[in-house]
Amino acid sequence: MDGAFIIYYKVSQPWFSEKELSGLRWLTKRTNKTPVNITMNNQDIYASFSHPAHKVKPVLKDGKYKFDIEIDVSGKILGLDTQIDIDKIKRKFESQIKKEILSTFKIGLQRTRTL
Repeated sequence: MDGAFIIYYKVSQPWFSEKELSGLRWLTKRTNKTPVNITMNNQDIYASFSHPAHKVKPVLKDGKYKFDIEIDVSGKILGLDTQIDIDKIKRKFESQIKKEILSTFKIGLQRTRTL
């Protein structure tokens, strides 16, 4: 799979690439295992995360809805050649996951707003 069309009320919506949809894997119950890589200290660090659970809570603030999203996921680091503080690695992976979710959400808003 390299992407997807969204079908809404029998009408095909714009095409989304696999990269643009990367945030969906954190909000899908059927995600079993999914890889993520980050770079720290010029070293690539790979991890495999499994069975993400999520809670989405809409919040009305200043007349606009925002969403508080909580993700609970466990993972394993697959390769690490040097010692790096595990808390720093964890924060970097958390940041990457947040970035993927926000990016997918923003792209979805941009693409569907023009219809």
